[in-house]
Amino acid sequence: MNINRENAMMLWNKRYGKAIRVKDFAGREIDKGSYGNRNSKYGWNLDHIYPQTQGGKDSESNLICCHITTNDEKANKFPCFIANEKNFEIVKVQNHYEIKLTSDEETDEDDSINFFDHSEALVFFKECQENKYWIGTIHIKLNGVKDVALLDFIREMLSDYDISIKQINNTWNKVNDFKIEVIIFGVNTREETQNILDDCVLLNTYLEYYFLKNNYISSYSIINNLYDYKYQIDEEEFQEPKIAINDNRGNHLIINELVRYNTSASKEKNLVSYDYNKNYWIYDFSYIQLRENLGKVKK
Repeated sequence: MNINRENAMMLWNKRYGKAIRVKDFAGREIDKGSYGNRNSKYGWNLDHIYPQTQGGKDSESNLICCHITTNDEKANKFPCFIANEKNFEIVKVQNHYEIKLTSDEETDEDDSINFFDHSEALVFFKECQENKYWIGTIHIKLNGVKDVALLDFIREMLSDYDISIKQINNTWNKVNDFKIEVIIFGVNTREETQNILDDCVLLNTYLEYYFLKNNYISSYSIINNLYDYKYQIDEEEFQEPKIAINDNRGNHLIINELVRYNTSASKEKNLVSYDYNKNYWIYDFSYIQLRENLGKVKK
């Protein structure tokens, strides 16, 4: 297995599912969107459990997601090492190696709250109140869907999130319109915001350069928003803009100003404002290599 971002994401999904932020074996927090980022507090990479200097292979069973600092502390030490001021040992279990905690100190593996203890529960609630809370949303509209297998395709592509799919029209026939909604609570870093936008760009590339081109849909729109929930209490304010997906600007991915400001989209010079207040922007961005490969595929 090659050590690259694609395989790192695959291992993350297998081991952590839909979680965006977890703790590595040494107790350091890592963020899914911060793979390979040494400038991030939550940066992580793949480490060989059994070091390569000892003959360790690039196999899935010998790779672990861990904080970059944890990886640096572990390095090629074998069989014992210290990471995050804790003692660990690499031991063989059947046909593979595992990392075991050997110190007598208490571990923080169980971070669950005992809600039968009211004092513990209310302390946790007060800690929650101190956090600024951000919510990300993805709203997708699909017109003229001729093959509902597309819905399964999108559900799998966005499997990191909880999504809901609703049929807009009321008649089941060969052509249907659908609305797909995703709400992601607790989007607390720019890396997480970028990760969500990257998923939208990936979907936009497929919709525009394969599904639309091959008439699986007649039109579409994707809207990616970021909200500060403390200022979005009014339900009426928490509505998506009324965007016509058949306007003369075509099919596109649209982002709001907070997404633009907190992602790489802020560096784009060719963004087109969608409304007069410049709260929404058309983000015509796609993955070039994927776009070219899709252009070669016949239906």
